[in-house]
Amino acid sequence: MKKRLATLLLAFMCIIILTSCQQTKATKLTYKPFSDDEQYLLSLTDNKILMYDLKNLPTDNKYTLTLTYEVYKDSKKIKDEIITQAYYDGSSKKDTKTETIGINITSDKIRCITATDSAFYTNKLDIDEDLSKCSQALLSNDVDLQPEKDVYLFYATTSTPIQDSLTDGTPVDENKINEIVKDNELHAFIKLKFEKN
Repeated sequence: MKKRLATLLLAFMCIIILTSCQQTKATKLTYKPFSDDEQYLLSLTDNKILMYDLKNLPTDNKYTLTLTYEVYKDSKKIKDEIITQAYYDGSSKKDTKTETIGINITSDKIRCITATDSAFYTNKLDIDEDLSKCSQALLSNDVDLQPEKDVYLFYATTSTPIQDSLTDGTPVDENKINEIVKDNELHAFIKLKFEKN
């Protein structure tokens, strides 16, 4: 009886240890809203600025973050350009880290700044599409990032009404994109992809 109880207790402890080791915090994309005064000033400049924190990024795994600009016209993808891409080698001594992404969208440029605890870098992409003439929507929800799933941060279109289902943080597949762009209008997207290597 004692042997059976000891074996059962040992098995139960192993299960608890294994399940607690597997419980890691999800990598989260968190929208950082501006104050009312900041929003008012930004609205005077015709700039659209988005700020997000990427929280609980794993430091023990290799992964890639890719920010991409896509354009569809006449139901076909005509542009797919990387705005910025970051590779992490998994060599950090911290358990998790936070990174901030800022995106500035003007009528002819997309600028991006990415900042960590110790550094920041910027990128710029010149665009042909005048997004100031489009209806626009942005992701303002917090989202758990899932590896290999696209999260759409920004959506602009000459079509109305705008499809806000893209910017609610729900992962979107190719079928949903094809359904949205089938109206032959201009559609532009900025998406984030989190890939484990």
